[in-house]
Amino acid sequence: MNDKDWVEKFKMLFNEDLIPVDEDFYDEELCFRDPNDLNKIFSVLEEQNLYLILQSQELEFTKEQMHQLERQLRTDLGREVEMHKKNRDEVMGRIQESKNSLADLKKKSSLITVQASSSASDKNGGAD
Repeated sequence: MNDKDWVEKFKMLFNEDLIPVDEDFYDEELCFRDPNDLNKIFSVLEEQNLYLILQSQELEFTKEQMHQLERQLRTDLGREVEMHKKNRDEVMGRIQESKNSLADLKKKSSLITVQASSSASDKNGGAD
């Protein structure tokens, strides 16, 4: 038997009530009693879809604004970091220069102190 034969056999048995079916098999419930029901459902679904599309577009726009703000903040903060690094390096250079000047002054001061004490001892030693 092929598929066509099976279909014909089924129809024949079904029509002769030889195939058992539930009692409510023939009770069909209509989804739409009013012809406008389907249009109303489509309208509601279309409004929901348009609302969701609008929300999606607004979210995408907000997301893009946030990305632009992030990029701008990263750029601004990068500039500030570089500026602070440059200022830090300048201050560190000045500190090093001050340390070097202080060391030079201490050397000169110790030399002057040594010279002063040796000339004082020469004066005291020569007067004796």
